[in-house]
Amino acid sequence: MQRHQLEKIVIIGTGGIATSFAAAFIKSKKYSVYAVGSDVEKTEEFCKKNKLINYKELEVKKDLIFLLAVPDSQIEFCARKYGKIAKLLVHFSGTTSLETLKINSVNAAVCWPLESFSKNKKINLTKVICAVDSSNEFASHLIIELIRSLNSKYVFLNNEERVKLHLTAVVLNNFMYHLFTLIKEWTKNEKINSTLLKGLFKNTISSFYTDDKGENQTGPAKRKDEEIIERHLNLLKDYPELKSIYKLFTQSIMQKYIH
Repeated sequence: MQRHQLEKIVIIGTGGIATSFAAAFIKSKKYSVYAVGSDVEKTEEFCKKNKLINYKELEVKKDLIFLLAVPDSQIEFCARKYGKIAKLLVHFSGTTSLETLKINSVNAAVCWPLESFSKNKKINLTKVICAVDSSNEFASHLIIELIRSLNSKYVFLNNEERVKLHLTAVVLNNFMYHLFTLIKEWTKNEKINSTLLKGLFKNTISSFYTDDKGENQTGPAKRKDEEIIERHLNLLKDYPELKSIYKLFTQSIMQKYIH
């Protein structure tokens, strides 16, 4: 197959994914990286901060890779706007279908990085796995070339597989992070030395990658120890969110293990 090295990348968006990928592409020294956002001032600030070229300075708008680092609700709009002039159109979503891009561009691809991004930190993409899908062989070649230029890993997943994995990631990552945040607030306010729980927490996380099917579940809910459960709920009376989650998990554990 004929190789086609695209030298110009246009990143649409100025958020966490845009920040990390822009930095990685610049570091690779294989592409000229441009940026554009919905807010003119934020775009200029983003370009200055990340040493990017503003898209408005690009005179010849052809042979471009467009990376849509935008919320899911904006992907279709951006695809319509840039799809016709894109050599390759890519989005980073875990849930939006590849079809949304294919309607607007012949060469389309998905590159969903299995990582949590924020503006406050740049992710080392060499340690990230990207779930990839593409509209054709040419698009597949281009997206893989891009990922390899970042020394990232990749795996091919279709829409259904990607959405299911995304749901799993939301529960394990986003939901658990929210629980961690509430627990950190509790331990700080109640002057609890949470470092004592490091070993326990590490062992719990590791069980996800074993054949453990729940047989190692422990705790007052598993034993249906209502006295301890009530004492815990009383301790959480000033923490309504955490108390509500405690009750929800307790009920779920009881339903699963108490017959």
